[in-house]
Parts: sequence; structure tokens; C-alpha cells
Amino acid sequence: MLDLPAALVIGAVCGLLGSLFIFINSNLAMKRKKYIDSPFKKVTEVVFFGLLTSSVFYLITFSRRNECVLKPTTYLDRTF
Repeated sequence: MLDLPAALVIGAVCGLLGSLFIFINSNLAMKRKKYIDSPFKKVTEVVFFGLLTSSVFYLITFSRRNECVLKPTTYLDRTF
């Protein structure tokens, strides 16, 4: 029961982020149709957004690399 407020907040935030993604994607699709007309521009756009996405995910992972710390175990902590 204590987890219900957190789940509601996470659900609301994810719903808002999803609607923002759909809004941005719809606007970008209209601009793509208008401005990106040659095959070279299409390939350049795909490569640019692929590099941007992979760079962002790599930097997020790289910045959080020291978050996981192993807890030392003793003989009494082990379950058989």
C-alpha cells in the first residue's frame, strides 16, 4: 500500500513523457516531409540522430558507473 503513491507518480510522469514524445515526433515528421527531400539528407539525418542517441545513452551510463558497490559478505550472511 505504501508503494501506490510512487507508482501513481511514475505512471503520470511516464504518461506525460510519452505524450511529449508523440507531439515532438509528429511535428518533426511534418518538417521532415517538407525539408528532407533527397536521399543524402535522409541518410545524414538518420546517422546524426543515431549518433546523438547512442552518445546520450553512453554518457548516462558512463556518468553512473560508480553507483554499484558490492556489499562484503560474511560467513554468517550466506544461505545454503
